[in-house]
Amino acid sequence: MKPKASLTRIGRMALKLASALVGGAAVASAPVAAQSVAPEDAPPEWLAYGETATQTVTGWLQADSEQATRLRVYLDATRPAPDQPTAPVLLKIWIDAGGVVSRIDHAPFAHAEANADMSALIVGQKLPASPPRNMLLPLRVLIQLPPAGTSNAPTFV
Repeated sequence: MKPKASLTRIGRMALKLASALVGGAAVASAPVAAQSVAPEDAPPEWLAYGETATQTVTGWLQADSEQATRLRVYLDATRPAPDQPTAPVLLKIWIDAGGVVSRIDHAPFAHAEANADMSALIVGQKLPASPPRNMLLPLRVLIQLPPAGTSNAPTFV
């Protein structure tokens, strides 16, 4: 049976994802030491961009494609018990000046296919807008499947 493609519980804590919204290098091409900014200290345009980017990534991961379905099934199988959520996956997303996801990073999954699926679903995709000037990257998003029975879709926190 195919898992549900819609993500009903996504975005409740969209700005919570911004708790690590910015950390890494600036969009500018000059090398910059790793930095981070707490959400309450981030410029409003960074927070707005993070929310929009999260909604877009959500759409990519909830797609009714073979890769998205396979990734959700993989994540579902990693939960410690049916009444427990899966462990959160911290996804770091680098976005080029044109708004295209240039790379991602996350703790590797045990199965190469799940790693390839995550990358294929996100890397090379274009976000609705370019990152704000001087926004620190990577954008960080936590992905987690809620307890079984509540939804079979990733939650972003």
